[in-house]
Amino acid sequence: MVNLSAFEPSSSYRCMNEFFKIILRPCLDTIFRCRLDGKLKKNLVFIVDNGPAEAPASILVQMLLIRMRKFLNLNSAFQVSFAEYHSKRNFVERVYSKENEVLSRHGPFSSTLVHKKVAPLSKEHNDNMEAMATEVVSCLSEASYGNHSLTSVRGVKDDEYVFNDEKFMRELLSLSEGKKETYSRSCKPDDNALCQESNAVWGINRNFTSSYYDDYKELLNLNKTWKDKYTFINVKETIDLFYPSQPIPDYLRCD
Repeated sequence: MVNLSAFEPSSSYRCMNEFFKIILRPCLDTIFRCRLDGKLKKNLVFIVDNGPAEAPASILVQMLLIRMRKFLNLNSAFQVSFAEYHSKRNFVERVYSKENEVLSRHGPFSSTLVHKKVAPLSKEHNDNMEAMATEVVSCLSEASYGNHSLTSVRGVKDDEYVFNDEKFMRELLSLSEGKKETYSRSCKPDDNALCQESNAVWGINRNFTSSYYDDYKELLNLNKTWKDKYTFINVKETIDLFYPSQPIPDYLRCD
């Protein structure tokens, strides 16, 4: 996914909303669709690099995973990260060399395709970056990895968020334990085009509502939640069914 870094910085909410765009890609349908009933698979696992926007130890990430599990009616939601300095073990990063190859072959991308002189972070600057993003998407689509062409798409824009309530989520998390109990606000998805398309393809509940405090209580429920620095698991029934274990340490063999 290609995003405008100056206007669309990486965040936990952006990562969550990107998932709704990913599951709508036809080329990934067999990964997410259960062959038995044709519905979305019931166990969701994210393998991440432990960056600040997706670290399993982040309470914001944990709250969003609980919401995702409920919203998509899943049996479980996992977030597993690599240890510090070992993101190179992430097999996803092996494709970067192919991306760098086509980007280098293309050469510099013009930042003045629409407007010649603009002020930083202005509307005209945004127009130029959108035009550049289109060029980058086209360039990356020429690359291939593992005998398959890469699929590059424009990332999630701010007005496409299915959930865009970070302000209220952080407001809850900033309260004392006593005041959290009296926080009565609930959240619901924005009924925008991305939400409607997700409903059409996967049958998600567009009328879904969730209490912030109920999600927080589930975070504290040891029967349904398990976490450490590199792993977070939330389940629908009981955690004992999933036998969570620590990741295998990354040892160096010495002969």
